[in-house]
Amino acid sequence: MNDTYMDARACAFRDTMICYRDDADQVRLPARAGDLRLKRLGNGALCCPRLERLEVEEGYEVIPAETIIRLSNRSGRRASLCLPATLTTVSDLAPDWPISPVGKAQLTRVELVRRLPLGEYRTLVETSVAVNGGLRLPVGVTDNHGPCRTMLQVLRAGGIGVVDPSNAEFPLFSFDDHGVRPMLFKPKKSLSRAGERPVDNENEALLRRIAQGHMGARDPMAERLNDRMQQMGEDILDKKKTVALICFDERSAVNVGGAVRFVLQALVGELFCISLRRVCLKGRDYYVYARLHLQPAGTQPAYLREDVCVYGEDRLVTDPVLSEEVYEKYRLLNTL
Repeated sequence: MNDTYMDARACAFRDTMICYRDDADQVRLPARAGDLRLKRLGNGALCCPRLERLEVEEGYEVIPAETIIRLSNRSGRRASLCLPATLTTVSDLAPDWPISPVGKAQLTRVELVRRLPLGEYRTLVETSVAVNGGLRLPVGVTDNHGPCRTMLQVLRAGGIGVVDPSNAEFPLFSFDDHGVRPMLFKPKKSLSRAGERPVDNENEALLRRIAQGHMGARDPMAERLNDRMQQMGEDILDKKKTVALICFDERSAVNVGGAVRFVLQALVGELFCISLRRVCLKGRDYYVYARLHLQPAGTQPAYLREDVCVYGEDRLVTDPVLSEEVYEKYRLLNTL
């Protein structure tokens, strides 16, 4: 049997795609070249200058980190990646590969098909966090032996960290205008726990929390580190990293011969939750609002705090003098 194949687009040797050329923006990478069944993608094999979406066919077991790095680091051109259930490993991946600063990663969406025995899939569903839109967020996503292991490798190669939803407060907000300060009243994407009424903007969520007396949880270690950076005059938001939420849609899962086939998705963006701190000034309660920008799971601090504005009991405080008085007492309390 011939172990080499070559045509106008593909060059393959044994089980490896050596080179594949395509000028389209939507590329489907074949897992067969002539009579050869391909399992590996070679380093530098893709020559697809207009690529916006890459779909890798079933059969590939190994793709190199270099392919994902190139997709994620292209200036001015975003891309999405769809990977098969047969994929097991991202090769040549350094364990300490750095996470990109927020807004730098051009790999905006990753889909990875998975197959699990029915019992394991049921455990995954039962332990995941259900959110609006029919999505579920697996917990313990950093487990190197869990179903998200290969997705973690793909994201790490792309310079993208991952958020563990078990440590996140809901609703979670995201926005795509990197470097632009998001507005309180502007509609933006949000995720709420299943059964909770979703919110359209931060102002709506804040007023609801104030009415319920729910200030939001904060991590003591993260607070100490954020306070220290603030006192030293460091630009806290300049340290934000690109992160993703891993999720799956239970409604699209298919039972095939005793196993369940489903799709893990990585939603890449800038994620933050909301938090309030009550400050009593001259006999009245005010609330300092902070965005907690989530960082990759396992890093310190767990979030970066952006103090945004001051609220009264039923509205945003627009008086700059009063806001500054509340902030002065808030900063004093942080120092103490």
